[in-house]
Amino acid sequence: MRSLACAVVILVACSHPNGLELEVPPIDGVSSVRVYLGTTLIQNVDTLTVPANASATMLEPTKNPQVFVRAFDNDVDVATFQGNHALDFELTATAPEVLGAVLVVGYNGSGLPIATGSLAGISVPSDELVQYTVTLSPLVASATQLFLWGSDAASSAPADAECAGLVDADNATFIVTQGDTDCDGVVNHDPNECDQHWWHRTMPDVGAGPCLEAGSADATACMLGGDGVCTDGVGTTTSMTCDVDGATECLPSTDCTTCMGSGSVACLLQNASVVGYACMLATGDMGCAPVVLPMPSTDGVPCVPGGQTGLGTDGINFTPQLDLGNGVTLTLDVGSACDATLAAAGTLSGSATESVLMRVDLGNGKSVVVPIRIDVSGNCATGAGDCTPPSFDDSTLTTCIAGWGSAIDTGLVGLSPTLTPDMTEMMFIGGPSDANAGEVEHSLYVAGNWTPATTVGLEAAPTGTAVSAHLQGSNTLWVVTDEGTILEYVRDSAPNTWKSVITIASTVFPEPVSAFAPDTGSNEAIVATQPTPTAELYNVDGSDIADLLGSGSGSGVFGSQITAGMTPFLTDDDLDIWYSAAGPNGDVEIYTMARPARDVPFPQSGTAIPELGLSKIDTPMSPWLSQLPTSYLNKMFFTREAPSGGDDLPHIYSVTR
Repeated sequence: MRSLACAVVILVACSHPNGLELEVPPIDGVSSVRVYLGTTLIQNVDTLTVPANASATMLEPTKNPQVFVRAFDNDVDVATFQGNHALDFELTATAPEVLGAVLVVGYNGSGLPIATGSLAGISVPSDELVQYTVTLSPLVASATQLFLWGSDAASSAPADAECAGLVDADNATFIVTQGDTDCDGVVNHDPNECDQHWWHRTMPDVGAGPCLEAGSADATACMLGGDGVCTDGVGTTTSMTCDVDGATECLPSTDCTTCMGSGSVACLLQNASVVGYACMLATGDMGCAPVVLPMPSTDGVPCVPGGQTGLGTDGINFTPQLDLGNGVTLTLDVGSACDATLAAAGTLSGSATESVLMRVDLGNGKSVVVPIRIDVSGNCATGAGDCTPPSFDDSTLTTCIAGWGSAIDTGLVGLSPTLTPDMTEMMFIGGPSDANAGEVEHSLYVAGNWTPATTVGLEAAPTGTAVSAHLQGSNTLWVVTDEGTILEYVRDSAPNTWKSVITIASTVFPEPVSAFAPDTGSNEAIVATQPTPTAELYNVDGSDIADLLGSGSGSGVFGSQITAGMTPFLTDDDLDIWYSAAGPNGDVEIYTMARPARDVPFPQSGTAIPELGLSKIDTPMSPWLSQLPTSYLNKMFFTREAPSGGDDLPHIYSVTR
């Protein structure tokens, strides 16, 4: 962006009154700002996976982002507020320019980002001065996520980050260095760059020879890997075995049983009628009606049209329209609800039999790959086509597609974990071995680890023993005691201290409660009763929730009964509930259920998630899930006993899918 001859400097340093002036008014707590200028929009970035925190211990994928090239002379443009005066930045242009995005980040005195502001589609003239004000707003973790990273994110201060991104419910905007879309120091066209859109990636190299192998994370998962491993900055190293570490493409388990090992893609095509769909299609010059492809269960994870979703024959390249080379073109159409159809068009005399692979990408970064054997005739009038799917009664396929990874022990022992929306602070109830058993404890996520627990200072400590905790946003804490009393606290100005607001007596409800989980907007709450003899979930909404949260009183009714369960978590849109309940064998499992709209009742039973393990009946698993835009319902914290051979205490785990 060389035509911006005086790029982002304090106004008095520029002398030409033409171009763009950015004014940034001061706000409380912000001592300095940095401006990122995005110029050209980078095309065809379906997903960008980059560090979500400063220490690069967690990567987050962002779907369908707008990614702009950072102006080359926009390296480190930082200014400090002087008193209560606004900051002015002036950009001088020698020719008209367009800035696709402007991102301004505000930092506190410790150099931590606490506020952001942005502009989009700004025209910079060369013959006059245009002025814009960028108003900073405090970061609201439940609504926005800020990315600041570079080639060595772990050692860089946030204000020195080479690249930046801001994601909310409506937009995902990133500004990155020229020629290095994932900003990892390995340029896009370097032969050792494995994935231009994934920061420092290590992945199977299917180009070295696609193959099938049972996954290492789950020995029963069937995955498409490679006879080589590609590492950003290193390139591909060949392997004597099929490597699936980091693989994302899942297949029915029968595919691995039949075709495991090198050369397996050819085997899949040869055995497509056995291990995949068997389809009968008709074609004509104008095409014939498409046929439905029944899809395997994805446990609610949406499908992603476009990208690599499509058809192919080599296990590497997939396209929505595939020319079979015999005058017939196949078209795969997939909707976000995973509704898939297959159609044929073209001119064919007689009939033909072909085999292809179908790949469908999912919203969690995984893909499902299934072979298709197709018998094609050249006359639509021969009858309606159809596709017979393979047996999708395959829990290992669903687990591979939509399941959770390996649970990671946080090192904290306790019950009922609940976190701030940005997942940097956790509250929980002290475990049975803790000197503070039954009290509310607190831990911070610092440099990739959770700090040792400390007791939370509660004004007007509850009588009885705390059994569950729930953070409503970042600054409101609900605590339920074994007596069924519900207490509301708000964060005090003193560190780790909370002021009492209201107390909801146990007599407000017809039965004592064990957990209380309102959404962030206070529109609805899920209540769990104590197990007398069975714990039940109820929803409370309308005037009932308004009375409860307003004065601590109520009409004495629960609302509608949902199902048997404990320790509920309600999403802020009030459409999903996650909870724990006794499973078929008497142990506790985590369950989930969803409804399409708020005015529709929840179903009367949920779906178990067995891959998260089991817990004892006296240790509810207490799921809490991220609602950040980039990790929505894809990161969970929960409680269960340590695995066999452990200390048999309730540990708090995190898991990602």
